Amino acid sequence: MNLDHLRQELDAIRAPDLRGEIEARTRPAHHLMDHPPAFPRSRHPAATAVVVAGSVGILILAGILLWSSVQHGEVSSTPTPPTPTSSSSATPSPAAVTPCWEVLPGCTAIRLPDLVLTDGQNLGAFGSVDGFDLSGIISSDEALRLSGDLHGKEVRVVLGSADADRLHWGLGTNLYYGVEWGGVCIPISRPPGSSPLRRCGMTTYSVVIDAHTGSSPVEGSGPGPRSSPSVRPSSSEGPLVTDTHIPQARVVRLTAPVHFGVGPSGDVFFEPANPSDDVVAPQTAVDHAWIHDGGIRPTAVKVEFGLLQGRPEWWVVFSGLCLPGTGPSQPPGSSPRPAPSCITIVVDRIDGHTGNVVGTFFGSPS
Repeated sequence: MNLDHLRQELDAIRAPDLRGEIEARTRPAHHLMDHPPAFPRSRHPAATAVVVAGSVGILILAGILLWSSVQHGEVSSTPTPPTPTSSSSATPSPAAVTPCWEVLPGCTAIRLPDLVLTDGQNLGAFGSVDGFDLSGIISSDEALRLSGDLHGKEVRVVLGSADADRLHWGLGTNLYYGVEWGGVCIPISRPPGSSPLRRCGMTTYSVVIDAHTGSSPVEGSGPGPRSSPSVRPSSSEGPLVTDTHIPQARVVRLTAPVHFGVGPSGDVFFEPANPSDDVVAPQTAVDHAWIHDGGIRPTAVKVEFGLLQGRPEWWVVFSGLCLPGTGPSQPPGSSPRPAPSCITIVVDRIDGHTGNVVGTFFGSPS
């Protein structure tokens, strides 16, 4: 092959022109919007109707299957959480307490929430714990354990303060627990050899526990486990304005328990309390006392309310009297002499529910 012929074949080969393709690749994309592609042609109306009808049929079938699965419990749903209650309207629940049977094995009593007396509250012989250091005291569970099981139906532990000197519990004003039992049956004592009574002497019973030492200075009648604390008013006395007797009676609120006597289970106190709605009015108590002791001529009359062995009573106290008392015995054959002493106080005990006189004593309770 000569060189001239080879040169002619090379001249016949031409490089492809790529400029057009390069320009097409580098042209901005927005030019495509100048001539948007046409939408596909719509289907025939009959075909569209078939598609819509089929879709509706599928939805109906799915609903039937879902309902059937719910009826058979196959579908579970997560419950909607309750809407939280605002703190201003929510009522706080009482603090949980250890059940009685966990503290005292075998105890069947329902344990009510503990009560701590504050803000001037008082209950029975207890006052408020305001101003006291509560550190270092035993727990309410320990106080319940130390009280023992009295086989009641209900029990509550109350923390309060008390004047030990005045109550003869010890020295100073200290913190005490009161373990209050309700639904107990404390039998009435009977002389030796007599038939036992079938009724209970007390149905409420309290055991006082020193909150620091755990010792028990006293136990006996006291408020029940559902008794409500009260706040002593600044003025404890006031005239009974409805009383027309002379002298007019005054209502006096007890500020401390009054020692009434000694019962089969220990000391018995007339405990301070506030009369509930089902208690007779003080005027009713005064009227019944005057009917019972109509012949006396007192210079002062007062009426007090409290609980005696858990029962509500009004005490109407006639004072400033001088009723003949029992004189000393006279030697045989001597001339009788008048009694040198006189009774100066008569107290009528009035049942708080009936208004009837249930007892009378002279002088002051021992």
